Amino acid sequence: MNIVEKRRKSQLDFLQSKQEIEVGKKSNLPLSIEEILKINSNSSCVEEVFSSGLTAIVYKININKRFYNLKKKRENILVKNVD
Repeated sequence: MNIVEKRRKSQLDFLQSKQEIEVGKKSNLPLSIEEILKINSNSSCVEEVFSSGLTAIVYKININKRFYNLKKKRENILVKNVD
């Protein structure tokens, strides 16, 4: 198995495992997870929407005069390959 095949197998194994990726600490978030999950392009904290990504939509949000980028997975991703 070459390196590309190994990488793809690793990615597929991860997807099948249903594991979550967690980066950072919840205590550092400016809002609760529940509030973040509700954010969409019509939310008052959203300053700009970047919707050209193949797998996600990125929101530039303003919370208490601080700016954050919120990346949310598309419900239906636009790319279908393993990578």
